Amino acid sequence: KAYAITGTLIIDKSIKFTNGRLIALPSFTSPNGFMIEILGGAEDCLISDLFLDGGLTEDTPGTPGTFTRHANLIWVQCRQVSVVNCEGIHFPDYGIRVGDIDSPIDQFAKSVTLTDCSMSEWQFGEDGKEYPELKSARGYSLESFQGTMNRCDASQTKHPVYMDCTS
Repeated sequence: KAYAITGTLIIDKSIKFTNGRLIALPSFTSPNGFMIEILGGAEDCLISDLFLDGGLTEDTPGTPGTFTRHANLIWVQCRQVSVVNCEGIHFPDYGIRVGDIDSPIDQFAKSVTLTDCSMSEWQFGEDGKEYPELKSARGYSLESFQGTMNRCDASQTKHPVYMDCTS
């Protein structure tokens, strides 16, 4: 199923969130700017087979650089989380962010697994024209991360993988 959302979906219990499509509407608001936040208490959570669209609005039609992206996609702030076979587009800063280098919690994102995910920040507007300024975000941001990343792609982002960790 497909869902249009206007705020963050908070996951703070161990669940399986699978098989869906989420799009952030222009009215999306959130303190941290993410469509999905996975918090403490969600250990052993599985996020799989999701398509996430952070939303894209052309503020001034035909004027390069006037795009607004509405939401980042997933922020994992918990141990033992698996994100599998997820695809994401149109995000201002982060496709998938794991951990937080400034967190006071030791090993904040330990045993997180990212498998078969693809994050793309398209550089083409709805009109089919190329706008290089759209290609600006981090596909994956791994901060205080200890885990694995298998067969993940972010080749259509300016910064495919950012790492501030020892993994």
